Amino acid sequence: MVESFHRYFQMGVVHPMSFPGASEKEQTLLETVRRVATDEYFDAIEIPYIENRDTCRRIRELCETAGCRIMIAGQPRLLGEGASLNDLREPERIHAVKLVKQCIDMACFMGADEVGVLGGRYEEDRFEEHYSRLTESTAELCRYGKERGVSLLMEVFDYDVDKKSIIGPVDRVRRFARDIRRDHENFGLLADLSHMPLLKETPLQSMEPVREYIRHLHVGNAVCTEGAEAYGDQHPVFGFPGSSVNVPELREFLKTALDLGLLGENSRPILSFEVKPWKDEPSEAVIANAKRTLNLAWELV
Repeated sequence: MVESFHRYFQMGVVHPMSFPGASEKEQTLLETVRRVATDEYFDAIEIPYIENRDTCRRIRELCETAGCRIMIAGQPRLLGEGASLNDLREPERIHAVKLVKQCIDMACFMGADEVGVLGGRYEEDRFEEHYSRLTESTAELCRYGKERGVSLLMEVFDYDVDKKSIIGPVDRVRRFARDIRRDHENFGLLADLSHMPLLKETPLQSMEPVREYIRHLHVGNAVCTEGAEAYGDQHPVFGFPGSSVNVPELREFLKTALDLGLLGENSRPILSFEVKPWKDEPSEAVIANAKRTLNLAWELV
């Protein structure tokens, strides 16, 4: 592709993934956000829930000055607390909903209009019960978000490897998206390249049936060989030994997204790197790897 990818999507980075542990210290958080916001390669940053409003204000002002869009990643908060929007225990389900509502409130404060979430684990023999709870939770959150101008994005995860999310295989994803979008226009899907090998789906198989619902994209890598280093949903760098995604696979994903109309000059959705240091790898090197991989993959589209 000759044209700059910035014409077709807003390049982002999932901050808590590329800078693990940065949120634990305010100065480290602010410094790592600054690195992204002042890097003209990036148009957007996905940040986790931050309780301190003064820290939020400083990040908001920094990103406003830099012209960097903010999205709130609610997934780390749910995962970090072991909370599930489809928990069959009502007090626990209500708590999970409360956590996401706090993320929506933060989005309002930050001037963000999207919050990402995920479905929790489930018992196969009680799937429909879990599905019903997730539908109930998501509908409530969509109503809450609509009043505040915020959209809810359900990320598609693996269903039987690592996160074991109820919203995994594309047939389930399509059913769920149809059910929610019937009444809630501020709902969408977040498609993640790194989860597709874990789902045993190609980008076309994973995205074509639900293309009308996809509003946001992640690109990353995964190791699918059980017992291998970085196995599961660990998001190692592109080209990691024994992994599933490098330049050819990223090129296929980008071309599929273009062919399906998910990327374009009119919509310019956020497409974020979701890459994570393995062991003692520097965050800067991991992001540099992602940039070089995407640059070449885009040229080959």
